[in-house]
Amino acid sequence: MECTDQTYVTGYKIWQQELEWLERKAARQGYLFFGAPNERSTAVPPRDFYLYFIQPFDHPHFKDEKKPDELFLRLTNMDEDFRKVLSNYAAATDLASTRSSQERVPYDQKASSFLRDLAQWLQKNMSTAFEVTYQGRAKSLTEWAKDKSIRELSGIGSHERINFRDLLNTTAGICLGTKFQDRAPEYSSFSVLITGANRVQAAQDALRATAGQNRTKQANAVLDALERIDPCRSKYAKHILSVAKKKGHGQVLNRSKLIQEDHGLEYLAPESLRLEPEWAVVVLAALVYAGEVVLSIPGKKFDATGLPQLAGTGIHELAQFKHIERPKGWNLPGIKTLIELLQPYCASDVSLSPGEAQVITMGGEKADEVVTRIQTNIIRLVEGIIFAQQSLQTGLFFWGRSLLAEDEVQKLRAKLDGTKTFLESLQAYKAHGTFRNFRYSAQEVIGHRDDLISLAAHGGQRFPHGRPVAPYLTSREGSLT
Repeated sequence: MECTDQTYVTGYKIWQQELEWLERKAARQGYLFFGAPNERSTAVPPRDFYLYFIQPFDHPHFKDEKKPDELFLRLTNMDEDFRKVLSNYAAATDLASTRSSQERVPYDQKASSFLRDLAQWLQKNMSTAFEVTYQGRAKSLTEWAKDKSIRELSGIGSHERINFRDLLNTTAGICLGTKFQDRAPEYSSFSVLITGANRVQAAQDALRATAGQNRTKQANAVLDALERIDPCRSKYAKHILSVAKKKGHGQVLNRSKLIQEDHGLEYLAPESLRLEPEWAVVVLAALVYAGEVVLSIPGKKFDATGLPQLAGTGIHELAQFKHIERPKGWNLPGIKTLIELLQPYCASDVSLSPGEAQVITMGGEKADEVVTRIQTNIIRLVEGIIFAQQSLQTGLFFWGRSLLAEDEVQKLRAKLDGTKTFLESLQAYKAHGTFRNFRYSAQEVIGHRDDLISLAAHGGQRFPHGRPVAPYLTSREGSLT
């Protein structure tokens, strides 16, 4: 198993162990123990799994409670050759222990030779010699991998020979996959293997990619796994923003409210996301880039203009951040998303483009002209909603039959009311200076996109005087025709 002589707890044959969560290509932390559960030290903090090698002779008495995080291994199929070599090895080591330093040399040499023979036997017979018991079911190592390719799962090349450690770890990963899923149902899925050894470097690569620097394969794998960290779509970004939103205006969100400890290990949302602090930093960096948050570490703050400096800071330092806070400057993500929301419904004379969000922050006549076009589109949309509400009130009929079922009418009416309230609140932003205090996040704005699409899909009506309910209520997704 390639364990060192240094155990995790002095006096106990227990080692920290890492297994691959095969379905997510991510490492999970646990323990390897020589002995039964009732012989294990109670000083070790709980982890995701426990691998027990049960003594092949003088079996310990214990009750298998069939826990989903426990795997038992027993050496059951020993032939006479193995027993003979093992007896010779035991005799040689025993005789060596009773001899002086000079006299013990030949016995030590004999013991080493017998030990090599034992290792060769185990290597040759590993697939059948060991029995693996998981939740009361006992099978050989390879039987647990039925219908699966051990070689493919363990990453062993066609010309390579799998060793015992990789065979056991792969088999354990197959058995424990459901347990890992239950423990962290919303954890990321990676396209490359992420372990405790390469996680920091992978996170650092992702930070540099977020800042527009070199994109490595590892960086892309991380960003893909974290759902490209779109504040409006990534569940990881949404979680952080939802926690931050609970704080009052101008208040900071301390690290302890985001990163919690679970038996000595820290995670973002331990009960669901269970993301390590390194991944939380990558998500926070993306939110900094989007203008959603400012990240504060001792002696320094990073906003959207300081992303290169953030990417150049070590992950370990960033993972110990003090707090996050909302930016005090322009809410560019929110303004840009508002323009994107209105854009499909704009008439040609008052069209908008997302890049004009930046124009608003520059001030002057051009900024006020953009704001005027925004307000014109908002007013027309509100007028369209009012007319649609009136149509719903009187009913939509064709050849004497209602075009909409009553429950559909109620759902559409609720959507219209909510979107109308939202649009009317936007009429307070009448000059470019008022947009400095634009209070809606990009996530909140985009929440009304489906309502407008639904309105456009059901909005085949006309204003009084024959004017259509809109080109501005016709989107790329929904048509009036």
